[in-house]
Amino acid sequence: MKYIDKNKTSLQQLNPSNDALDIYHDSIQTAPDNSWAYLHRGTLYYNQNQYDLAVYDLSQSINLNASYCLAYQFRARVYDSVAELNYNLALQDYSKAIELNGKDISALFRRGNFHARSGNFFQALDDYTKAIQLKPDESLLYNRGVVFYQQNDIERAGEDFRQALAMNPKHIPSLINMGLILYELHQIQAAIECFKKAVSLGQEAEAKLALAVSCFQQNQDDSYKLEKFDKKLLNINYLKDNLWGAKLIQDTEYFLQCKL
Repeated sequence: MKYIDKNKTSLQQLNPSNDALDIYHDSIQTAPDNSWAYLHRGTLYYNQNQYDLAVYDLSQSINLNASYCLAYQFRARVYDSVAELNYNLALQDYSKAIELNGKDISALFRRGNFHARSGNFFQALDDYTKAIQLKPDESLLYNRGVVFYQQNDIERAGEDFRQALAMNPKHIPSLINMGLILYELHQIQAAIECFKKAVSLGQEAEAKLALAVSCFQQNQDDSYKLEKFDKKLLNINYLKDNLWGAKLIQDTEYFLQCKL
């Protein structure tokens, strides 16, 4: 299972084109104390993967306006995106953004992702839940469901995936993970329907393998060839890392033995 890390506030909305860079240069030249211009130029540098320049501009924006919530949030994104940078700085900036605006859903979402990736599941659940209470959406529900699943709370994980699908029936990650849960509950035919829909919507490689294994177990038509699968999916350890359950792992091992 993978966490969704989409932008709740689109950087492209802030900077619709590279032509904006000249506008921000001119704004800063004209008014060096313009924290807004530093913020926008910094986010544009971020989009261009010029991380050092992005951090510099976003820091300048904060120096000019220490209460600028968006500047903290976007600087945290830079820290969070670059392995060489100190992830603790990202956590500090997400937390500062939330301190300044407790209703900043994007900061809550991203700090939740940060905690989840770090294994701090209780903190992640707290952030996701606060964001969901403010404005539920399928990505928040999905990510919280993944954390519940990692804590072996299958019931609450399943409920979050169901709610995500109620909001967006075409949400492929929730379809796949709902299928994984149903498979572990021995509801294999229901799992097959989830995997089939995921495959029909996005040709998701993981869903294809899960569907092939499920159909094989049910003695249903299996039109999926092993050579069509990404080789990493044929590695059981990779599947375990992606939180495939014990029953599906066992059945996948048997499937591969029969097909290889």
